[in-house]
Amino acid sequence: MKEGIDCNFYNPQPLNIMFENSSVFSKGGGGTNFEQYIQTAFLTSMITHGNVPGIKDSTIIEIALQATRLGYKTDDLFVRCSSPLGNHRLLAQIKHEFSFTIKDETFKEILTQLWSDFNNSEIFDQDYDKLLIIKEYLNKTEANNIKSLINWAKSKSSASDFILETKRIKNKEEALNIFRTVIEDIYKDKISDEYLWAFFKCLELLAYDFGNHDSTHKAYYLNLIKLSKSSESKLSESEIWSQLYEYISLINKDGGQISVESIVKESFFSQFKFDNHTHFHQSIEKLNKDSKLILNQLSNEIHGFHIDRIDLKQRIVDSINNQRLTLITGNPGVGKSALINDILKEEFESSHLIVFRADQLNEPHLSNVFTNLGVNDSIEDILSCLSL
Repeated sequence: MKEGIDCNFYNPQPLNIMFENSSVFSKGGGGTNFEQYIQTAFLTSMITHGNVPGIKDSTIIEIALQATRLGYKTDDLFVRCSSPLGNHRLLAQIKHEFSFTIKDETFKEILTQLWSDFNNSEIFDQDYDKLLIIKEYLNKTEANNIKSLINWAKSKSSASDFILETKRIKNKEEALNIFRTVIEDIYKDKISDEYLWAFFKCLELLAYDFGNHDSTHKAYYLNLIKLSKSSESKLSESEIWSQLYEYISLINKDGGQISVESIVKESFFSQFKFDNHTHFHQSIEKLNKDSKLILNQLSNEIHGFHIDRIDLKQRIVDSINNQRLTLITGNPGVGKSALINDILKEEFESSHLIVFRADQLNEPHLSNVFTNLGVNDSIEDILSCLSL
């Protein structure tokens, strides 16, 4: 490539395996099961003092199921949480499978409900609250385009910057126009760039593979339960997860509300000891701080001049979204580090980043690298705590 940087793709196995075709899955109750798995995951995060997606340093205060009785159109999951910035509400639509297309009726239904709540200032604060779309699997178009639009909206300082960025790449502009077309068709009115940008800033798109037989997300949550479990507990983490799932199943049909106070007498609550994973948080915080120090030392300018290599950045982002491993190669000084720094800030601002200098990796095993940094927890345990 003329820029002197190349992007190599490596994918030893598929990122996700579809559980079944949607009709068979739905007829077997898979959609309901998937929704309740997600609700169980949020309940687990609530009990173990975990964050909620899209809001840093947050703590879940309340969970409500079937939130229409609270005045919302988005009804699958309501979460109230607090952070250093204030109080927040999250509204989630959970669907096992659908496509972000103009003709998909499920997508139209989701967007109708989200847009209605987004515009209701009595129950939704656009500066503090979040809208979540949760599904089982993101295809390449969704991972490359929809996720990028959401990340760009958060990283851009104005609607004009956001729209200009999308117009540079045809696939991104087409994806944004699908949202615009569906919303305008539903409400029979034009929407401004400013309003569309504000909507995407509130939006989060998440994928949980609970529909898979060998679910990665379930494995993380089971290990999280294991790390948070009381030493007096006689139950396995799978048995505790089953109790949480059963509790969700019982109250889901009645649209129940959950707070810590409402579940302290439930048998599963006594299985946890809440300060067990404090040191894991400290390890993650140490890795995050060290990573920021490394990134802050990287400059993307030469004498105040910056080259924005849009096409190359997009190739790399697409690879990161779709492959398990991406290698960026090139001669010294061509700008590999600066390019990656730009990508991390623009596309993965809300992700957890663990960054190493090359000399730190001169060890026989990754665990030795962590130990040298003052982190003695296992990689598996740290990854499980990231699910918080």
